[in-house]
This record gives sequence, structure tokens and C-alpha cells, in this order.
Amino acid sequence: MYSKIPAEVKPTPTSVKLAYANAFDSDFYLLLRERRCATLADMQDAALEVESNIMATEKLRSHADIRRQRSEASSSSASSSEPKLDKMTRMIESLAADIAKLKVEQNLGKTKLPNTFTPRNPNPFKRENE
Repeated sequence: MYSKIPAEVKPTPTSVKLAYANAFDSDFYLLLRERRCATLADMQDAALEVESNIMATEKLRSHADIRRQRSEASSSSASSSEPKLDKMTRMIESLAADIAKLKVEQNLGKTKLPNTFTPRNPNPFKRENE
């Protein structure tokens, strides 16, 4: 098409490439300009390549989003039971501590020596004269 434009009104190759690139959105424009094509035909081929790359990227992103959503769904079901597990763990730890205290008290009761020392003044803050 560009080759059929009469020479009197034909724009320069640089202005044609700029006008062609400006027809796309800003992200696409930037990717197309980074290709630094020499001719309009090269730029049109590059536009097809950029478009196919963008489509492939979007496809990969959608697959990644689907995987992320699946993992979030599976982790949310696991996370809903975590508070229950935490509560059970705390209860078991508390029971284990109580049992350990009882065992220590029982052992002290078995090995307890008779109390041979009786203090004269059981209340150290009270004077004997009072």
C-alpha cells in the first residue's frame, strides 16, 4: 500500500513507521519501537511477532493465575483447621505440664523427710514479746 502512494504526497519512511507504531496502545508501541525496524514491512512483521509474544504471555499468566487460585483454595481448607489444631496442641501441652507437676509432687511426697525443725517464731514479722 505504501509503495502505491504518489511521490508528491508520500511521507518519509521514518514518519510512516512512527504513524504505524502510534496506532497501537502505549505498551505495544514501546515494544514495537524497541525492535528498531528499518522498513515499514519489517515493522509490520515485528508487530505480528510482538502480538504473538503478548498472547503467549497472557496465556502463561492465566495458567499461573489458575494454579495460584487452586493452591489458595487448597490452602484455605487447610488453614481453616489450623486454629483447631493450635487449640488442641495448647491443651495437650497444658495437660502434659499438669501431669509433670503431679509426678513431681508425688515424688516429693514419697521422699519427704520428717520435719525436725520447728521455728520458735512461726511469723518472722511478729515479735515474741507481743
